[in-house]
Amino acid sequence: MVVDDEWLRVGSANVCNRSMGMDTECDVTFEAGGEARIAAVIADVRNRLVAEHLGVTPEQVQTEHARTGSLNGAIRALRGEERSLKTLDQLPEWPEAVVSVAALADPEKPVALDALIKEFTPNMKSEKSGPSWVTFLVLALIIAGLAAMWRFTPLGELVTADKVMEWAREFARRMEWAREFARRPWAPLVVLLAYTPACFIMFPRPLITLFSVVAFGAWMGFAYAMAGILIAALATYYIGRLLDRSTVRRLAGTKLNQVSEVLRKRGLIACTALRLVPVAPFAVEGLVAGAIRIKLWHFMLGTALGILPGTLATTVFGDQMEAALRDPAEINYWLVAGAALLLVVAILVVRKWFSVQIGKQTAALSNA
Repeated sequence: MVVDDEWLRVGSANVCNRSMGMDTECDVTFEAGGEARIAAVIADVRNRLVAEHLGVTPEQVQTEHARTGSLNGAIRALRGEERSLKTLDQLPEWPEAVVSVAALADPEKPVALDALIKEFTPNMKSEKSGPSWVTFLVLALIIAGLAAMWRFTPLGELVTADKVMEWAREFARRMEWAREFARRPWAPLVVLLAYTPACFIMFPRPLITLFSVVAFGAWMGFAYAMAGILIAALATYYIGRLLDRSTVRRLAGTKLNQVSEVLRKRGLIACTALRLVPVAPFAVEGLVAGAIRIKLWHFMLGTALGILPGTLATTVFGDQMEAALRDPAEINYWLVAGAALLLVVAILVVRKWFSVQIGKQTAALSNA
């Protein structure tokens, strides 16, 4: 590409929007910078290129360019019948089928996996809307069947008032064991480190939090739970940084594209949302965050904010459950209801926000 005999670009990278924007070839650009010697070399390259297209010599191109004063004038004067350059008056219209195929087979930009699957997958949405009465009927029959089995078979003897009280006394004995465990000097370290393997084997973290609250009390149990979960998050983050992208993709599955794009663009807010309303297992989200090199402080602060409502609700539940076993009169039902309401509202708000962000991302990829 030659520009005003001042710039000469030589290389194999496409000038137009092709190769999905992923050209890696190295181009070389020369600039005359006002030096007549370099400008003459650039003009000579231009003359040879035009001469090759017209089937003439570079000297003829130079002569006609000097005579007419423009490159277009020289081309018009030297055009022939066999080998020539012609004016493109009107672009031919491509058939719609060709345009559709080109949009998929030769895209201008890289296409995300989700957008590609959506493009090739038929619309599977049901034309029907509203509740499925068949589903409701099946559920009602199942519930009625279970109630009948409980009423007219020996299954009803499995849960009685005496058995419930026996289970409560057994749980109280377990709580005494937990308090005894908390007196050991190494007990806090065990609780702090327990969350890390738990998140990899999908062990329910709230159970560890409940144990921590029963063993150490509400305040210390809550503190140990938050610290332990953050340690587990930090471990998954750095493991994600060490693993290669293909390994993380296999672990994350189909949610990787959505999670990674939202994390990249929204940072702290996205980390908070993903922790509050997970779209993937706890460990997988940490691995993805580490693999895409999201800022560590964004990840850790977002994790802390995201797990706060759930951990707080578990703490309140555990503390009030212990109080109920000691003395049912000590239960603060308003506190339990408030914690549950806070958790539900937070989850609904963040779920709505996350759905909007995923929708925007999908629309942007579809229009790209």
